[in-house]
Amino acid sequence: QQKAVEAIQTIAFHADDVDAVKRLGWVGENNRGLLTGFPMNQDNVPKDLENFAARYPEKEFRSVLNEVNQAREVVMLRVIETNETFTEKDLPTVRKIFGKINRDNAIPGEKIQAESGKWIVKK
Repeated sequence: QQKAVEAIQTIAFHADDVDAVKRLGWVGENNRGLLTGFPMNQDNVPKDLENFAARYPEKEFRSVLNEVNQAREVVMLRVIETNETFTEKDLPTVRKIFGKINRDNAIPGEKIQAESGKWIVKK
């Protein structure tokens, strides 16, 4: 339980950075409930993110991406632990559910991965 609490805190701590890198197109929500990184393209950066994009080092970007994905994994496993109808074998199903929730919560302009595996920009 403590691991899940810490994971949720990690996700919350990095939420502003994740929102920014999503807007920049540097990450997208994949169909397994995790973030997928893309090249840190500096073209077409929104005015309000110019300073962020210019100062955000790739090492920090990768670190945040990894920390958030690890935290999301902990939360998914906690869902399985606390739901009597799920077992570890249901992890692929739980991933799909989290993927759908994250796709549904994405805002227009963010990259999302359809269930088919195709990457699109949400309309």
